[in-house]
Amino acid sequence: MIDEVEFFFGGGTVFDRWMEEAVRLVDQDRFDRADVIVLSDGIAFISKRAETEWRKRKAERRMRSYGVLIGEARGLKVLGCISDAVMTLDDLKQDQDVLEPIFSIGGDDHAADECNL
Repeated sequence: MIDEVEFFFGGGTVFDRWMEEAVRLVDQDRFDRADVIVLSDGIAFISKRAETEWRKRKAERRMRSYGVLIGEARGLKVLGCISDAVMTLDDLKQDQDVLEPIFSIGGDDHAADECNL
């Protein structure tokens, strides 16, 4: 998790690059079942190629991904297509509703074939 938290592209709305980097980092690890947490303002674009590759690699490595939308829910559908669960955070001082589910995640495989909203 620390590797990804420290990896920034300098803004932008195309998710493809960070998704490729997340998979690269997961592939460097000898363990499967990594959890990827995505923070976004919701203004996003994901190419069909990147979404397809993400789903394939996610299944192969049994990764789980969680989206946190900050501010508003306009990117809910896009983020839902690559996430097992999406939570919204309207006030950064009131983050308990997002942190509790993320830190209580465990056990089950959350693989999905459809977008998770």
